[in-house]
Amino acid sequence: MKKTLARLRLAIGILTLLTCFQTFAFAQTDNSFPGGRWYMNASTTRMIFRFEKVSGTWRGSSIDDQGKTLERIENVTWDSKTRTLEFLRIGSGYWQWYRGTIVEGVLIARYTHSGKTDAKPTNPLDYKWKATGWNYEYLTPAMAPLVFEVVINETQYRARLRLDRAPGTPTGYAGRLKFFAKENICSEGLENDVTIEQWDGVNLRFRAFNVNIYKDLNMLFTGKVNARLIEGTLIQTQGDGQRYNHTFSGTRAEILTYGFSGKTTTARENWQLRTRRQLEHLMMAGNPAPLKSEVRILRDALPPILGTTYE
Repeated sequence: MKKTLARLRLAIGILTLLTCFQTFAFAQTDNSFPGGRWYMNASTTRMIFRFEKVSGTWRGSSIDDQGKTLERIENVTWDSKTRTLEFLRIGSGYWQWYRGTIVEGVLIARYTHSGKTDAKPTNPLDYKWKATGWNYEYLTPAMAPLVFEVVINETQYRARLRLDRAPGTPTGYAGRLKFFAKENICSEGLENDVTIEQWDGVNLRFRAFNVNIYKDLNMLFTGKVNARLIEGTLIQTQGDGQRYNHTFSGTRAEILTYGFSGKTTTARENWQLRTRRQLEHLMMAGNPAPLKSEVRILRDALPPILGTTYE
């Protein structure tokens, strides 16, 4: 019994040490910080915050998709050691204090709401509402992999468009398109390869052939990307040469995507570590180590339980 207990304690100690070492080592590579655009979801309200450091002082604002300032953000503070961001959002007739932490470009915060004063609350219970967000500059890779959810505006067919690197192709990129719904009604189709004819980070042109819901059609998509948004035109050409013109629009999706073209062993492990930290931050408050581990063995080396024949 003593040997078993000693082995259990040793195993737990080794696992705890490895977990702490891995977490600490990877934490050193987190270079994310408040600077840039943050796409926020505050109690189901979608917003965009922008922060920048000017002459050593952090400044912020609430903006629209075109970058126009909508609201002021003041009293911005950033503690790089604790990775804590704090600021005051000034709305029309109300004030909101935000306080949260940033891990790998993901912000988890809580905030207050007052229609009477801009004074900073001293009671932690006043931070009743939750906000989450992601940093566009930190979580937008160089060209690929990217995912967009797009809708053909005239027909309301919805699809996922995936872009990734493809060495050996004329443009160096490949794509996949999967239609999955019409309006809010499921209309599931297979995922089809598309041919990327142009992609420079802003201008995108690709072709899809014989997509599930559009048999015998050549579909040419031409669009422009503006931050998380994409919009453009779609030309559908039938086998007999008849053409149909549509428009499409969409937004970024699956921000933490792995991509579909594969990665090197090192790149895959780095992606796994970063994504694990982001998910732990989103769902598990960083997955902190337990304060104490204790193993108690009540009985040891018990004989097998005798079985009985079922009749």
